[in-house]
Amino acid sequence: MLIARNSAEIDDAVKRGNQNLETLRKFDQEFQSLIHGDEEKALYAAYREKLEAYLATHERMVAVAREGRRDEIIAYFEGDSRKAIRALRPTIDAIVDYTVKGAEKAQQEARSTTARNIPSLPPDGPHAVVDGKAKRQYGSLSTMELAEKGLYRAAFSSALHSGDEAEMSAFIGYFNGKAGTAYKTAEELKRLFGVNHEEVKKVLVL
Repeated sequence: MLIARNSAEIDDAVKRGNQNLETLRKFDQEFQSLIHGDEEKALYAAYREKLEAYLATHERMVAVAREGRRDEIIAYFEGDSRKAIRALRPTIDAIVDYTVKGAEKAQQEARSTTARNIPSLPPDGPHAVVDGKAKRQYGSLSTMELAEKGLYRAAFSSALHSGDEAEMSAFIGYFNGKAGTAYKTAEELKRLFGVNHEEVKKVLVL
């Protein structure tokens, strides 16, 4: 926009900018579907606020450029536009840092769960062993509420037990977003978490 010399070059710059904006909106929609939890929602809200402020300065620059006021557009770019982009960058960094930390936590839990999962069957058949304290604390939570707390194995078990394909799909999408993975089926996650759905004769509460 700063180097556009005529209306045709301005139109070309606007066209390319709109194409980039459309790509951004598609990524934005995908990202919104993965947002869970108050902290992540607050980070996204801060990002959207700063993004809209920056886009408003861009629209203003286009209007000034079309009017041929070159000196004014340079001053505007060095002033309000630059301030807006500088205010936007930290909100992007905050979301990236949060997502990376979530992915690291998910991967660590998955590795730890797999390492701990050593199958063992009692003489009279399979038993379900339940952590009594965890059951009292988290037993009333939904699949996605468990996932938001980072309890991915419990969340997967909840989705598996429900038999709801939409619920399982939502969990897989959320887990992939946090862990940076690309799992597609419940069968893959059964192997990852060491979880299966089967009938048991007894439940042992510890």
